[in-house]
Amino acid sequence: MLFRVIGLEDKPLEVQCIANGIGPNLSLNPTQLKWGEITVLKDYEKTLKVKNESLVTASFGVLIMKRNSRFKANVSEVTLAPGETANIKVTAKLDDVINFKDDLCIVVNEGGEIMVPLSAKGMGTTITCIEYDLGSQPRVDLEFQFTQRIFKRSIIITNDGPKAQTLSWLNATSAAAAATAVRNAGKEDEKKKKATKDVEVTDVFKIELNGSIDAYTMEPGTSCSLDIIAFSRKPGAVSEKLICRRKAEKEQTIIIEMTVHAVFADPVCEFSRNVLDFEYNHGLENVSKDVSASALPLTIKNICALPLQCTLKCSGAPFSIDCNDVDLKPDESATFQVIFDPGYKNDRISEVVKQIITVLYHMGPAIVPQSDRALPGFHPKKGNVDLNGTINYPNLKFDKTELKFGAVLNDTTRRLIVKCTNVSSILANFSWSFMLVEESKKRPGSSKSDLGQNYKADGALPLNSVFDILPVRSSLLPGQSEDVEFVFFGHANHKYKAVALCEVQGGPEYEVKLEGEASSIQYKFDRISLDYGNIPYDKFSSEDIVLFNTGKVKFEFSVSTERINLPSVIKAIPHSGTVQPNDKVKIQIQFFPGMPRQIDCAFAVEVAHFDPQQIKVQGKGIFPHICLSLPPQNAAEAARRFKEAQSLVGLILAEGVDQKSEPAPLNTSRTGLSVENDPGRRVESPLSRKVKVSMDVFLQSNPYIRQVLAEADCIGMRESIMEQIRQRENESELLRPKILFDITKEKKKELDFSARPASVISSEHGSVNTAPPGPGGEVHAGAEGQKQGNAVDLLSYVLSDYVCELGNVIKNSQVSKTFRVTNVGYSAVSFELSKNVKVLLANVGIVFEPDKVNRLPGAPDFESVEFGVSFNSSRPNVKGGPLEILVPVQIRGGPQVNILVKVNVVIPDVDLSTDSIKFGPEPVFCGHCRSVFLQLTNSKEISASWSFGEAQLTDSGSTKATDAFTVVPEKGVLCAGETCNVQVVFHPRKNKTYNAKIPFKVSQNPNKKFLKIFAESENLSLRFEPQLLDMDPILPFVQESERFVTVINESDIDIEFFSVDFDDKYLEEEEILRKVSIFQSEAFGFHDVALLPLRQPGKGMQEDIITPWNKIVAEEEAARQKIAEMEQLEAAKAEEGAEEAKTEARVEGAQEVSAQQG
Repeated sequence: MLFRVIGLEDKPLEVQCIANGIGPNLSLNPTQLKWGEITVLKDYEKTLKVKNESLVTASFGVLIMKRNSRFKANVSEVTLAPGETANIKVTAKLDDVINFKDDLCIVVNEGGEIMVPLSAKGMGTTITCIEYDLGSQPRVDLEFQFTQRIFKRSIIITNDGPKAQTLSWLNATSAAAAATAVRNAGKEDEKKKKATKDVEVTDVFKIELNGSIDAYTMEPGTSCSLDIIAFSRKPGAVSEKLICRRKAEKEQTIIIEMTVHAVFADPVCEFSRNVLDFEYNHGLENVSKDVSASALPLTIKNICALPLQCTLKCSGAPFSIDCNDVDLKPDESATFQVIFDPGYKNDRISEVVKQIITVLYHMGPAIVPQSDRALPGFHPKKGNVDLNGTINYPNLKFDKTELKFGAVLNDTTRRLIVKCTNVSSILANFSWSFMLVEESKKRPGSSKSDLGQNYKADGALPLNSVFDILPVRSSLLPGQSEDVEFVFFGHANHKYKAVALCEVQGGPEYEVKLEGEASSIQYKFDRISLDYGNIPYDKFSSEDIVLFNTGKVKFEFSVSTERINLPSVIKAIPHSGTVQPNDKVKIQIQFFPGMPRQIDCAFAVEVAHFDPQQIKVQGKGIFPHICLSLPPQNAAEAARRFKEAQSLVGLILAEGVDQKSEPAPLNTSRTGLSVENDPGRRVESPLSRKVKVSMDVFLQSNPYIRQVLAEADCIGMRESIMEQIRQRENESELLRPKILFDITKEKKKELDFSARPASVISSEHGSVNTAPPGPGGEVHAGAEGQKQGNAVDLLSYVLSDYVCELGNVIKNSQVSKTFRVTNVGYSAVSFELSKNVKVLLANVGIVFEPDKVNRLPGAPDFESVEFGVSFNSSRPNVKGGPLEILVPVQIRGGPQVNILVKVNVVIPDVDLSTDSIKFGPEPVFCGHCRSVFLQLTNSKEISASWSFGEAQLTDSGSTKATDAFTVVPEKGVLCAGETCNVQVVFHPRKNKTYNAKIPFKVSQNPNKKFLKIFAESENLSLRFEPQLLDMDPILPFVQESERFVTVINESDIDIEFFSVDFDDKYLEEEEILRKVSIFQSEAFGFHDVALLPLRQPGKGMQEDIITPWNKIVAEEEAARQKIAEMEQLEAAKAEEGAEEAKTEARVEGAQEVSAQQG
């Protein structure tokens, strides 16, 4: 709008007018419709109230915005008068379990559009069936079903949703039970620290879709068969929850929860009697009568909730039944007859027959799964009725039905007992008789070798003269027993066979086979000497001899080992026994040498009544032992044994081995020595000259020396064994009661002497040595070795003691040494250091490498191994001084070897001749120096490296470094027992009293030493009077002002002084000092002081300065003269050059004049 003001020439005023035209006004209640979660495929209704709040009539249309919407309105057009209200009903029917959103649009004529949001979420499932509401957790009851049989119920389900759905079923109950079982098993396994095993949980119910348990996809609008399959092995009511999951994208949603219930029952029947007992007794009056059968009734009743089809089976004779198949409804029963026939065998043998009647429950041909315990189509559970039938005849039982008397000595008798028992329940009368099987046969004669012995040529004898039975007839009550004696008479070299027949009245006949033979004893040994070879001296070694019985008569034997002397022992296993005819017995002879040497002895085997058979035994006792390339601890004892071993082995020692390395023997007669006419004169061949070799090389190159060393060890072992035996004998002798004469023992001895061979008697009186001889000698049998056994204890015996000398070792340093260990025995040797020894050695810093050796070969190679011993003196347990450690080396199966490790732990030290120095009594002036000498001595066994440190002031309890003292030399090395002198120089720069100390350090010695020093210094003192000059004022360059100063010498010596500002001589001397090299920095360790003799007051500079200065002045003067001569020479050359130039100019001028004239 424009406003123009009359008379005003400005622009008109503008006014803006705004107006809003509206149509009908509608109000909604509610403004939006929310159904929330609702079940799919069901109608859910909500009401929308619309009110016309305008003053005009309102017409509007109602429509749903989306096509194919799951929401519907009951009206499409509505007209409302002013103030009127209308109810619009909106129905939601969802077909999927997702969120649905839409808009209800109200289009108002001349009033615009109003949008009402609609929302709902589908719940449940779109899978439906006729029988059950699958969305409301239905319960399916399968009622009663048999165990061990599959039952199936089928229903049809349909996908009423708009999308394809992939369904999979799961037994939630069994899955939860499996998870619980796994957790419980895991807890148990944690306690037992075991791995969790898989836990099996069997599903009773499962779902199949169209015959498959796999996931199944249903298209929209399609149907499929849902089979509920039930199977249980156990009876009882079962309820399980089955869930159906729908796979949507990557998630699975549970859409159906179904509870399936069933009652499983086993087929069960009840019998009127669980056991049927039949009994038949055959008396003497029934001998000629036939045996009749008997029968008993049996009733069967169905006590389960399902009908049964039963099949009855009997095991067979003597039982049978008159009915095989029967059908029974619940609580229905049937009766049949069980028949027993006691005469089914007709053998008159008493017996108790036990059988069963089996009731099989028919389940149909399609029973799954098949059971190994049931026939195809039958339930595994069966019904059983026990059948017991007792048949009694007069019967006997014999503990033996065949008697073999074997071969007895000719013309001897053997008796055997047979126990006869009435095992029936009635009286048994019986009698005996003989029945000939075959006639007796004669054999050709034979001896021990089956030759030369003649059989008697008697005719056939009647059986009653060969065999006899007592009693011939008898009777026994039920359960009664008696012994029947059978007798065989051994007629020389005859063999008989017969049968004894026992006839029982009213019962069966029994036969007892009889066999006997008469012959003589024959035997032989497989060998009569045993060679054990090389065997451990302290262990039993076994060899076998076999005793053969080549005849037909058994005999007894025994082994006598009473003549074996200690410490040797012989044991026989078995010690005695019986050898059956044509049999053999293996006798294990265990031989214990007891001593490391050759043993020869014998023992006797007594067979029946024959003379004892002597069995010779020989063997050599050996033991594992080693030799070390170290000197022995007891050199005299080692030399004695070595010499004795040399005489036994037959070696002659020669000189030539380096005794410092090892006290070992040298060249022998087998390695280069020859003896000529003079037996005391030794002639050396080229091979036998003295060569310095080590023990390692000598032992490896000379096997004979190894043999001597091995024999020396054996000698020591034998001496120890014999000493222990003598001690035991002495102890036994002291404890034994003294009997002067025992007539019983003397008579027994006489009998023994008369019964023994002469060779044995002579050996007892002259040949037996109580101490074992050397190698090759014999040890014969003794008296009480077998009774006492091995009484020798060598656990504490030490074979050899060696010394390992490590020398002097500085504290906190390490030293090592190597040596070789050689196996000088016959067998492989294993040895080691025990754990306790290794711990002890580790505590003192000693280490053996290696600490054990396994299976080091012996003869014939005699191999060796290198050992290293290292000692670390830095261990806290190691103190200074000599250290000796005994190291036992445990040889497996052999005696112990000791190594004595010796080492001297030394701390390097240097002794000072004095520990304090005093520079006095007069003080030392500053700028001067004074020296004091002291002596250093090394009293230890090793060299020592020493050094002096920087001097330190000790005033006021604190230390501070000072350069007023110098030690020359400040460090060095002293050998053992050596001395040296050092110079301590005091060169003060300040006027003070010094209380100082200089640290003295010895390398590898933790102890600290200090050299205490007391010294005093003074300055050369001048006093000036006055000390301040007050000059009179003067005019510059006109006059001078003068004052006098008095100089007073306060020292005790003459002092020459000068002014550094006005003294020209001082400046000249300073110039001289700058040019003369007089500083000796290496002298005392400082660089700004020259060490010169004292300058006497009033005299010139020292000769040490004037002499080099004169040389410098002479050199400078010579240099100046040389330069002057060179300058003169150059000037002369310049003058000559000028004269020559003038001459040349004159000649050129004359030539030009002549040319012009011509």
